[in-house]
Amino acid sequence: MKKKNVQVDELKVCYREGGEGKVLLVLHGWGIDSGKYLPLLEKLEKRYRVLALDFPGFGGSEAPKEEWGVSEFKHFVLKFLDKVGVNHFYVLAHSFGGRVAIKLGAEDRERVSKMVLTGAAGIRPRGSLKRKVFKMVAKIGKGVFALPGVSKLARPARGLLYKLAREKDYTQVSGIMKPIFSRVVSEDLTAYLKDVRSKVLLLWGEEDKMTPLRDGEMMKEKMPFAELKVFEGVGHRLPYEKAKEVAELISKFLD
Repeated sequence: MKKKNVQVDELKVCYREGGEGKVLLVLHGWGIDSGKYLPLLEKLEKRYRVLALDFPGFGGSEAPKEEWGVSEFKHFVLKFLDKVGVNHFYVLAHSFGGRVAIKLGAEDRERVSKMVLTGAAGIRPRGSLKRKVFKMVAKIGKGVFALPGVSKLARPARGLLYKLAREKDYTQVSGIMKPIFSRVVSEDLTAYLKDVRSKVLLLWGEEDKMTPLRDGEMMKEKMPFAELKVFEGVGHRLPYEKAKEVAELISKFLD
């Protein structure tokens, strides 16, 4: 695959492209970039024109200048696709990329043909320490630490909460990406699932701890045209640990 750069909204964006035919847009997870999926991408480019974008703030792409949420990432993806001349496309999304894909499928369904979601994020944890942490972080963002002399404690307090929740992604980012992460993970996309009208293939690792299987089961239940395939003995790293098997299922589903 060829590594390329393009300017979108004054941000330098890195992406990988290979193959010919119908476009398959690949959206990566948090804390990594499109290069993580190379074994999978190299198999898929034999059948599709694969576009694997590095989200702003990851890989070779410049970070956003402002605090973004899922919607801002989604709009940016559409601008990127317009820039490279793509209108209709398939989507393959993993983890955080699944959040963006869900909004694409729900709000821009005329452009999305089919979607494959693997270990997709977007459903807020319920009845867990993480859910309580996300609530506390949201309150911090709304001014709990806005009092004079206390505001400087907001960031370290937020970091401590995420460490307690074992949310390592927060501790591995810096600068503008920290508040972006807080905003992204606090958004529950459950209400969008019913509006995804394209056919969806859900690929899940049975042992996924980051986005547990119950999330995949809920997506299957709430998305009108979704099917779920579960891989035993695999966790959140499914798309790069089982690249051959995943590529075969994707090709069969899309074709």
